[in-house]
Amino acid sequence: MAVGSVVCESVNFLGKGASLEGSVETNSDIRVDGKIIGDITTSKTLVIGPMGEVVGKIRAHTVLIAGQVFGDIFSSGVVVIEASGYYEGKVTSDSVNIHTGASIVGSIVTPRVKQRSLGIRSIRTENQSEKSIVSYSDEKGCLDLA
Repeated sequence: MAVGSVVCESVNFLGKGASLEGSVETNSDIRVDGKIIGDITTSKTLVIGPMGEVVGKIRAHTVLIAGQVFGDIFSSGVVVIEASGYYEGKVTSDSVNIHTGASIVGSIVTPRVKQRSLGIRSIRTENQSEKSIVSYSDEKGCLDLA
């Protein structure tokens, strides 16, 4: 296990079974199939593969989650949570795509998106069971899911 901080432009991949404790900063795309305990910052795309896990804050242009993430996400582009993805925390992004089957515990904040016409009362999952929304605020652009 590596401990500390990594700052460079060539960090691209943390493989299955590998773990890193500390912060990661890069100006390139990064894929995590292992485990990172610490914050990740990239100006490009972060992919958390199906076996990947991140515990910490994420700042990236694009975030694709197929594994597990525990921590807040700040995205200047889009956040995609795949069907196999599990997320706990607060997403702040103008665009969030949640695939059927994804698991989310937390909130989604879309600062620049007008929420008035959303009108969601419940969300149907693939097995047609209903999940109620705990709270919704069109003034703050905040959607809390339970």
